[in-house]
Amino acid sequence: MTTIRSIHHFLRALVQQGLRVVMLAFMAHVSLSSCKCQVPQSGADQDALVRLTTPLDSAKAASFDRMFPAVNGVSSSDLHSLMVVQHDTVLYERYATGHSADELHICWSATKTFTALAVGLAQAEGLLDVHAPLLQYLPKNELPDTLSDPRWQTLTLHHVLSMCSGLEADNSTNRIRSGELFCPLRAIVERGFRDVPGRKWRYNGADSYLAAVCVETVTGRTLDAYLGERLFGPLGILSWEWEHDAMGHCPGGFGLHLTTESLAKIGLLILHQGRWGNQQLVPADWIAQMTTIHAWQNANNQPLSEAEQKTQYARKASDWHVGYGYQMWACRAPGAMRIDGMWGQYVVIMPDKDAVGIMTTLCTERAVQMDAFWLNVYEKL
Repeated sequence: MTTIRSIHHFLRALVQQGLRVVMLAFMAHVSLSSCKCQVPQSGADQDALVRLTTPLDSAKAASFDRMFPAVNGVSSSDLHSLMVVQHDTVLYERYATGHSADELHICWSATKTFTALAVGLAQAEGLLDVHAPLLQYLPKNELPDTLSDPRWQTLTLHHVLSMCSGLEADNSTNRIRSGELFCPLRAIVERGFRDVPGRKWRYNGADSYLAAVCVETVTGRTLDAYLGERLFGPLGILSWEWEHDAMGHCPGGFGLHLTTESLAKIGLLILHQGRWGNQQLVPADWIAQMTTIHAWQNANNQPLSEAEQKTQYARKASDWHVGYGYQMWACRAPGAMRIDGMWGQYVVIMPDKDAVGIMTTLCTERAVQMDAFWLNVYEKL
């Protein structure tokens, strides 16, 4: 860890001196996959969730079991783990062959929700304002010398958290992970805008990256260190990793690795409006903002009609077209929200059932996975 941190400090110094050729050559020898941060403690997480002490109803258990063949029956798909928690008790927990409770699953874009939690914590400390221009929170040494586009003066964290930044799309995850893209922030800024902030919803990893860098700038800490102290520690999450990019930043939109139970804890934290036991870890009003629909996935960013919203579960509306909060997806079920990562890494928060469902998966047909979840899990709770 010390060596990796030293590399990051060295690379940042190179950027400040403008030695781009040297740093790119240096990066040819550094792979991001080795730049992971794990808390120093080892062993299983503390404060394990309460487990059911009596056998689960057999019909319900059989229904939950059907999730595995339902997902595994899809081409090239594999459900790695499924956990169902209701009334703060783990009702069901199963890991596929080759997977285990202590496995650190790559969360992919489920990481984005953690970035939003960090923004809320920083705002509660008075370090930033989600409705203020975010340019003031970005590190100046990683920006171009001039920013002539006036849209940078109006772009806010509210815009990026709700995926309405208007920025050009950024699909550079693999380039960041390999170290090929040395300074992602500069690349995002240089790519510029395609629309006015706030006008349209457009899923964009650049938005999450900007949010993460803002938090790191105002706190003076990397995102993993900040959340490690403010969130993971109090939740008893001791085993986790978060990749860093070549500049030493946690990318914000990907790179977090957690166990299934740790993901469940985050889902429960959101279900309980930021409260964990007798501690209010995240302000309740921030959780409310995260789980409020701020944008809609249609051409004009217009809310669905009241009739459409009332019938979206019955008509099996797409879980990717019923609204978006702050780095979270709305779901077809009433009031449900979802932490969502590529290949089917899901934490489904179901307030009407007082429940959370967690899946870690390699699934090529995510809509099939969610359909199976509603049928075999949600409807049985």
